[in-house]
Amino acid sequence: MKGARFTTMMAIGLLLACGRTGFDFPEDELADDGLDGGGDERGNGPGHDDGIPDEDEPRLPDPPLPESCGDGVAEPGELCFRPQVEFWSRIDPCALDLGDIDGDGHLDVVTPNSDFEHIESELNLTSVLYGNGQGWLGEPVAYITGDDIPVGVRLGDVNHDGGLDVISVNSDAGTLTVLVNVGQQQMVDAGRISAGTMPVIADVGDIDGDGVLDVAMTAADEVRVALGRGDGNFEAPTSYPMSGLLWSTRLLDVDRDGDVDMLVTNATDAYLAFYYNDGTGKLLDGGFIAMPGMPLGIGDADVDADGDLDLLIAHSFGLEVLLADAGGFEAVARVEAGVDPRDVAVADYDNDGRLDVAIVSSTSQDVTIASGRGDGQFDYRATYSTGTLPSGIEAGDFNEDGVPDLAVSNQLSNSIGLILSDP
Repeated sequence: MKGARFTTMMAIGLLLACGRTGFDFPEDELADDGLDGGGDERGNGPGHDDGIPDEDEPRLPDPPLPESCGDGVAEPGELCFRPQVEFWSRIDPCALDLGDIDGDGHLDVVTPNSDFEHIESELNLTSVLYGNGQGWLGEPVAYITGDDIPVGVRLGDVNHDGGLDVISVNSDAGTLTVLVNVGQQQMVDAGRISAGTMPVIADVGDIDGDGVLDVAMTAADEVRVALGRGDGNFEAPTSYPMSGLLWSTRLLDVDRDGDVDMLVTNATDAYLAFYYNDGTGKLLDGGFIAMPGMPLGIGDADVDADGDLDLLIAHSFGLEVLLADAGGFEAVARVEAGVDPRDVAVADYDNDGRLDVAIVSSTSQDVTIASGRGDGQFDYRATYSTGTLPSGIEAGDFNEDGVPDLAVSNQLSNSIGLILSDP
């Protein structure tokens, strides 16, 4: 029985990694909200649908720009986004991360090309779309990651030389590939990290406080943590067992004690798990908070401006807002979004000095913007269309006008979409 469950979990882990599932989950029809033919006729599960809305549910047009937009002046309270512009990314971009990879002062986008059937290439590739600072991304530059199948990606300076390196999560092989940035848009394969069975997402942070980035990675029934050596190599990972399909992990100082802690979303058991750093680099089980639906993406920011880090969790029914409260967290609001919310990006999109949220939803294929009140509550502002089956979202200033833009990985459109501000 254990073997059958393990095999099923492996299959779910592979397919769920990029939103392609074929398994039913509890309360699936409720999660789908009747979008696809009144239920989940394809068995895609809550939080992950087939990405094709019914013909009788047309996608609404993006909202028009307010009259105050387009004059180059970012006025408090105005929300000025133009419709998405798509840039070819190679096949299956099911995740993304942002940073100035080539050191030219402009934001770039890195994305894994999860070419499951090797339709486009026999190689396993991760691509970088280099930005020009004017709201444009260049043709994807492909880097060989070696192992099957790249599904996640994270940027970080793992060899401590000032450049952003690339970590690719390889689901089939159960490894991470470390690509060290050597400049001039060149990457060198520095080796592998054992990541467990069907790993999904990785994050980087200095867990042991030695000034060197470490890495955490989610997989089936465990999270693994590997400490960095500072040269692009890592020590053998430590396993933190946790039953279920684990999705996102974040390394950050949750309790504000100066040490890096770890958060993990458990998709199958629907909770957010906490691991607190004891000050020596050891992560201790800190309990969990149950989520109303399948939790996926994790956002963090001080949304009520009290000096404490708050958490925002994208799940099947919206976005859960968890405010830091007396050493713990309290769920104070749920922000409605599209169908099957997948991820969240936090920034001040309307220039009023308060943090807002952008929630990407995979089935309704859109981004919902909700403006923050400054106390942990949010008000709906607008919805913008994405490409087909969006899987991730990040905020960054791609046109360098001082206002955050949005980048979305559109898996089945084979594109990175930019939703650019136009104040």
